[in-house]
Amino acid sequence: MHAYCTYFDSGYLTRGLALLESITKHDPGSTLHVLCLDEAVETILGRLAPTGLVTHGLSELENLDPELRASRDSRSIVEYYFTCGPAFLKHLLASDPSLESLTYIDADMYLFSSPDPLFRELGHGSIGLVEHRFPRFLRDRERYGRFNVGYMIFRRDESAISCIDWWHERCIEWCFDRLEGDRFADQKYLEKWPELFERVVILSHPGINVAPWNVARHRVGLMGDTITIDLEALIAFHFHGFRQLLPWLFDTRFGNFRTPLTGPIRNVAYPAYIDALRRASTTIETVGGRPIPKIRRRDVSLSDRMTLEGLRALVDGIRFRHYLVSRGGPAL
Repeated sequence: MHAYCTYFDSGYLTRGLALLESITKHDPGSTLHVLCLDEAVETILGRLAPTGLVTHGLSELENLDPELRASRDSRSIVEYYFTCGPAFLKHLLASDPSLESLTYIDADMYLFSSPDPLFRELGHGSIGLVEHRFPRFLRDRERYGRFNVGYMIFRRDESAISCIDWWHERCIEWCFDRLEGDRFADQKYLEKWPELFERVVILSHPGINVAPWNVARHRVGLMGDTITIDLEALIAFHFHGFRQLLPWLFDTRFGNFRTPLTGPIRNVAYPAYIDALRRASTTIETVGGRPIPKIRRRDVSLSDRMTLEGLRALVDGIRFRHYLVSRGGPAL
């Protein structure tokens, strides 16, 4: 039994419920703590009260962390969300002594098999990190951070707690959605952890945090019903940037990473995720809620405008089959 935490607003509500579904299936008995970033999420999750989920209101966190609340006015909404991450981790470990470990996982990830191999690999380590694992032709993106913030494991021990406290302080000082020196949002700070804190383990299992930016580096296969990554079971896929364009048309954003969308990732992983999002959408509607599609301005700034780069992204999307066509359904 493990404890997970994440945060999302109403734009990611279906994704959050899909994540919970996957945790319940592949890590039964575990708990997902959710920081509700707007009242709609808090209200709908309160009505649903799904087993294995514990909600926390943003106002609750802000009241406990005045420095966090004070940072809000100087940041965009997404920058403030980034700042909330370490504050939420710090609050959970401080308020619940029963948590022996805490795993942060992005809301747009989905488990396809048990995460037990990751905890075995962590062993007696205090902090588990996952590298981006960019292929050679995307290596320039490492300037945004060697590690991805989307999946991290923290033990309840002195090293991990000191790390979270340090990360919280740095993000209060500076957490902006731009590259500036050795800082980028909440993510590039992770590069300093192996040298600053003890027992940091870089998780090597190829099946964790598989994503559009690293799938080209791996051998993807299918063994029965199990998607394999370098002959190991896919544990979690990061559906970064995935969005619904029309009721029957979806953009995987693979075009951003110049990677063809093929094989089991296209034919098994994405259809399974779409089905999970649709189940979540139907569940939300049973309590009078309505999903809000998540499209931020920066997601559409190029591909939805007739710029040369936007046109090239559209052509590449068709050429490399980055778009998915599925049966019509509700907004996800």
